[in-house]
Formats: sequence, C-alpha cells, structure tokens
Amino acid sequence: MEEKNGSLANEKSELLKRLEITDKEVEEQKEANARAPTRTMKNLLEKLKNDLAIKDKELQVLFTCHEDPEPLDLHWASVLLFIYPFNFG
Repeated sequence: MEEKNGSLANEKSELLKRLEITDKEVEEQKEANARAPTRTMKNLLEKLKNDLAIKDKELQVLFTCHEDPEPLDLHWASVLLFIYPFNFG
C-alpha cells in the first residue's frame, strides 16, 4: 500500500512539473502574441497601402487632366477626389 502511495505521489509530482512547464510555455506564447502584429492588422495595413496608391494615381490623373493654366491646389484636388472618386480597376 505504501509502495502504491509512493508511486502515486511520484506521478502527482511529475504531473505538477509538466503542468508548471505547460503554464510557463502558454504565458511565453501569450507575450509573444501580444508583441506580434495580428493578421488583421497586417491585412488592414496592406489595404491602406493599396488605397493610398489608388488615391495617388487619381491625383496624378487629376493634375494631368486639369486644363486650367492655374495649377490645381493639392487641397482642392483631394477634396474633389473625395466628392467625385475615380474608379480604376
């Protein structure tokens, strides 16, 4: 009976060590995940870069198509793009 109790105590001790190691690994992974950018953030950044590239192309078209001898003010060009967006596709 004592031998069985000793065996169970050893098994319990081993399981507690494994649990402690697993808890430590989970905490380390949580910290790593908190520091790393999420896939959602990466996708959002990529979308914003693409949107910015499209707006840049639109501004270039707007400036080159502008027939007025006066240069088109950048502020008003961006306002026009907001009101009348181009669709390049």
